Amino acid sequence: PVAELALTREALVLGALEHPGIVPTHLLLKDEEGKPALVMKRVDGRPWSEQVEEPVPPDELESHLRILMAVCRTIEYAHERGIVHLDLKPENIMTGRFGEVYVLDWGLAHRFQGAVQAPMARDIRHAMGTPAFMAPEQAKADGPAIGPWTDVFMLGGCLAACLRGGAPRDGTTLEELLMMAFMGEHSGFPSDAPPGLVAVAEEAMALLPEDRF
Repeated sequence: PVAELALTREALVLGALEHPGIVPTHLLLKDEEGKPALVMKRVDGRPWSEQVEEPVPPDELESHLRILMAVCRTIEYAHERGIVHLDLKPENIMTGRFGEVYVLDWGLAHRFQGAVQAPMARDIRHAMGTPAFMAPEQAKADGPAIGPWTDVFMLGGCLAACLRGGAPRDGTTLEELLMMAFMGEHSGFPSDAPPGLVAVAEEAMALLPEDRF
């Protein structure tokens, strides 16, 4: 039942978002067993995470920045519609052969305003997201503090992943990662990472929402 509800919620969110960076949703129905089924456009590509598993050389950073900019534009559109994604990470970004960039997995999306049929962010009462990327307010399950700035934090984490060759937080246990998220900490950057991009990532991942972009 929990999975069925999550699928239905994701379908309703996707049905309200029409953007080149979001896979089109065609139909929500019930199958022969009465379970929900979601019909979406078939897309081909590979996760962005496969391309950032090692620190990206400076001469290849531009292509990754273009992917990140496309993700930012998609998320900006979602914010205009009153929706926050809440699980942004390279694993949930798909890139295609012809320059397509899709933001996937909207199962944790909530609304902070508007009439889209999705749960309200202010009602969040438990930690949700990916601990290696989540914002402090997610780790604290502080629903009223969650908003567009929460996605901004994770976009900064995506940039950090390009510069680090992996998630912005290193931890050996779930508890360790959750504590780092709670405290707003990350694991730093390589010494040869471009200072300007490091500054952008650090501002996006500021502890306090008012200090982020």
